[in-house]
Amino acid sequence: MGEWVLQTACTQNKAWQDALQPDLRVAVKFSVRQFQQFNLVQMVTDCLKKTGLSQKYLELEITETTAMQDVDYTTKILRDLQNMGVQIVLDDFGTGYCSLSYLTKFPLNILKIDKSFVSGLTTDPCERAIANAVATLGRDLNLSVVAEGVETNDVRLRGQRSEKDGG
Repeated sequence: MGEWVLQTACTQNKAWQDALQPDLRVAVKFSVRQFQQFNLVQMVTDCLKKTGLSQKYLELEITETTAMQDVDYTTKILRDLQNMGVQIVLDDFGTGYCSLSYLTKFPLNILKIDKSFVSGLTTDPCERAIANAVATLGRDLNLSVVAEGVETNDVRLRGQRSEKDGG
């Protein structure tokens, strides 16, 4: 099933690129089971070749919990995938047992702050402080930072500007 999902996402993204949007990226989240497959890197390589999708347009996501299953294995697989040119996303950051030190060990491109830290940004100063700290940490580590669950214009993290602010 996981290979089919990856293949379908890559095929569809390539079709969208050819028809509409040349710089569109697609994200595929690996389950724990799929991430532990012995041939994962080869499967991704084969899928990209078969679909013609450039590796720079593929984001592969793993959750913090998945990453912590076997840290050495995770580091090796993520490094291999990143060396291919695939973007690596750590999803649901802040909900598992990931030590902050792993942010420097895991080869990552994007850090996704879990929705649970974003839902109270406009009403809870503690949640806002945590989200701002994680966003600043991610940016200082040269990672793109995505806040999941942002659904209003009122939610902005420190360092971000809106059109009302002139940027």
